[in-house]
Parts: sequence; C-alpha cells; structure tokens
Amino acid sequence: PFAVPEILEIDVGEAQLAARTRLLAGRSLAQPVIPPALADDLAAFLSALHTAPLASAPPTITAVRRLDTTPTRAWARLRARIARYLLHRGGDRLPDLLADLPRRTIAALERWLAAPPTDGPTSHAYVHGDLVTNFLVHDGRLSGVLDWGDSTVGDPARDLGCLAALGGVATLDRLLTINPADRRRVEHYWRLELVDVVCDLADAGQPLAPWLPRLHEAFDA
Repeated sequence: PFAVPEILEIDVGEAQLAARTRLLAGRSLAQPVIPPALADDLAAFLSALHTAPLASAPPTITAVRRLDTTPTRAWARLRARIARYLLHRGGDRLPDLLADLPRRTIAALERWLAAPPTDGPTSHAYVHGDLVTNFLVHDGRLSGVLDWGDSTVGDPARDLGCLAALGGVATLDRLLTINPADRRRVEHYWRLELVDVVCDLADAGQPLAPWLPRLHEAFDA
C-alpha cells in the first residue's frame, strides 16, 4: 500500500552494481521518534508484506541471507561486531561508550549480551530486514520504503523490532495490535537493532545522545 523504488536501469560495474530508480517523495526520520499516525502506516505496510503468499517466491529467495534470520544467529553476529569494535578502540569496554546511561541499564545490556536467546518455532514471511533507516515520510505519513537489499524470507519479528528501535515501547505496542507476534522475539530484535545502530554511530563518530533514551527504555523493559 506504499511506494517502493521502481528500477529503471541497472549498471553492472567491475567493483559494484548500481541501480537507477525513480525518486520517491519524502525524507528519512531525523530523530528516533515515530508518531502514532506514522506507526499505523508502518503497521499497515508490514501487514501487507508479512501476509504476502510465499508460494509466489522464486525458489532461490528462501536460500539467501540466512545468517541473521533467527535471534541466535543475529545475536552472535552482533556480539562479533561489538568485539571487533572494542578491539579497534584499543580495548575500551562497552560501558565506556555508553557512560551516560544508568548503571542498571548497562548491567542489563551486559547480561543480555552474555546470554544467548532461545530461537523457538516461528512462522516465516517476506521480511524487509533493514527498516530502521530505510523508509520515507511526507507530511508525517509513510510515503515510501527503500533499500530492499536485505529482504528475504525469514522471521517477521525482525521488522517489528527494527521499528521498535526507532519508536520505543509505544510504537511496539501499536505495531503488535495490528501485527500479532511473539513479543519476546520482537523485543530481542529490538535490542539487537539498537546496539547495532549505536555501533554504526560510534564507528562514524556520530553523537549517541538521541539514541540513549531508546537504549534505556529497551533494556529496562
């Protein structure tokens, strides 16, 4: 029910592949905040995506990008990324990076990183896989969804967790009203996405302040 890029041309170069598409209206969110009307639009988008019949999927799509399609695999990938980041930083500990968070929040984060999740049974659906920065907003409403390079057939809780990372508990509650899912699985992906975003920002030397309230909310939940 919302616009997606229409590919006009693909250029295959020696080192990379580039696609030219029609420009979609809207801008990315400047802050990790999702107003209620936008949350409803995103919930409607995910409802359409996650209920699309898988029978129409090309046979190869279910075999690609399997690394992050369960909580355990995504958690293990994130732990490896944090380890590389801390090594690059010369042995700094994660609490040094997040020093402005309450100590109890840091302790909860450390416990979460130390304990692998339980995957459990789940249904599979088409998932976008990287929603946290890849949708556009115009006049406060969803106007388009970009960057489908991580899309696959996988755990729909991942998409819900991405959006909870932006909007917090209020957004999570609103999404689950329209898109019922195992809340514990969604909360796990929510925390994964937040810590991943913090690593991205820290790698780029960007301020973490807008995201610290989201981390506090996620790990105190």
